[in-house]
Amino acid sequence: MAESVSFLVGQIVGGSGATFANGEDEITVPVDGAGNVTTRLHVDTKAGQNIVSVSFPGNIASRSLIITGCVSGEPAKIFQTVSPRAEGSDYPEVPLPGSFTLTYALYDEYGNPPGGDRDLRVDFTRISGALIDDVSFTKTNSVGKAQITYSSSTRAGVAEIVATAVDNNSVLCKQKVGFYSSVSSDMVVAAAPETIASRDVKDDIVSSIRAKVMDSKGNPVEGESVLFRLIKVDAEGYKMTEEPVISNGTPPPPEKTVRLLLP
Repeated sequence: MAESVSFLVGQIVGGSGATFANGEDEITVPVDGAGNVTTRLHVDTKAGQNIVSVSFPGNIASRSLIITGCVSGEPAKIFQTVSPRAEGSDYPEVPLPGSFTLTYALYDEYGNPPGGDRDLRVDFTRISGALIDDVSFTKTNSVGKAQITYSSSTRAGVAEIVATAVDNNSVLCKQKVGFYSSVSSDMVVAAAPETIASRDVKDDIVSSIRAKVMDSKGNPVEGESVLFRLIKVDAEGYKMTEEPVISNGTPPPPEKTVRLLLP
């Protein structure tokens, strides 16, 4: 009577399952005339140890084999996290000087980290403000992750950051970030028009007065309060039918606008 040997392979948690030539996780193979037994194992698509238990006939003790499945595929997916995160807006913003930390994780088509030393290209593109376009390269660590820091000390604005896997440039992700100035040091005031007729000519004629608050680099500063008031009126000897007044204009910061009604 021919002898046979049984093989059983354990399963990796979260994997698709390792199988033998029969498509199952267990197989029994007869011993050939030379005393050999051969079978083929398809390791799990998830990287890790495939533990095979081998049961022999008679009083021969069972044995175990460990076959390690390694990652060799190219990147197929990329995920990112940014810190600090956006709170109530489309993208995160920080005051100057400030910085963002972006962490990237690469995976192959089966969800395995594709090992270390994978190249990532990171492009920084100005959307608005005074930021400067730039590009840098980084490598993933042994678990397929890479981290960069993007900072600005004096330049405000919004930038788009695009990270691309060099081994597969269809694998990319995007993130917008912003820097803003929180310290005001200068202000520009303008009126449009600067010369208008008096209200006895046209009652609803107005001049819009606009103030722009800036930091020392010329960046706009949000959230500042601006007080407009008339401190002197020169009628140049003419009689005023009504005193000039300032109305409450409420456009969004950092620019404030009021309307001036002349007599």
